[in-house]
Amino acid sequence: MPFDYEYDWREMPNIFYIQPFALDMHYGREINKHIEPLPDDAWIVLQDYDILYLTPDFGRLIHNAIIEYGDNTDLFTCQTNRLGNHKRCYNGEFSHERDIAHHMRIARSLQREHGHNCEDIKDRIVAGMFMVFPKRVWLENKFDDKPIIDTENNKMTSFDVRWTEKIKGSMKKIMGLYVWHSYRLDRPNHNDFQHLIK
Repeated sequence: MPFDYEYDWREMPNIFYIQPFALDMHYGREINKHIEPLPDDAWIVLQDYDILYLTPDFGRLIHNAIIEYGDNTDLFTCQTNRLGNHKRCYNGEFSHERDIAHHMRIARSLQREHGHNCEDIKDRIVAGMFMVFPKRVWLENKFDDKPIIDTENNKMTSFDVRWTEKIKGSMKKIMGLYVWHSYRLDRPNHNDFQHLIK
């Protein structure tokens, strides 16, 4: 895919990819720790450790979406294969297909068809496996310090839902960006999170 814009390289968005991990399950605290030292003009790409980009120039899609839509967008996400909320899955369907080449073909097809074009997320639900947002949004709404697993009640606490509920601005899906998400691929029941409890 060729560059879509004539760039002034001095005015490129300042993008940082982060992938925090919390041994004690206090994921929000770790996210905050990674974002705190970044410059105020930063754009943060928050990624789960079990996602995989499927095209070599995925970063261009993210970059171009920020250039075109970033002034009026508080949060971007993408399409994926497996997720608890099926609305963010490709075609709204949870995939059991394990062949990575199959998903690479989907990624290439979506990239060709849509590029960095975005569509509004009307239900305002964005999963924490892939979020892109400016630091200004984080400064107004930092992640809370609750653990992602409530061991007392044996349930996940949905840190991402709690955070996105606080965001007032526009949320968009980058239509041409499709990532692999392992999402409990080895579990008979994809709603089972017992492997996360130590």
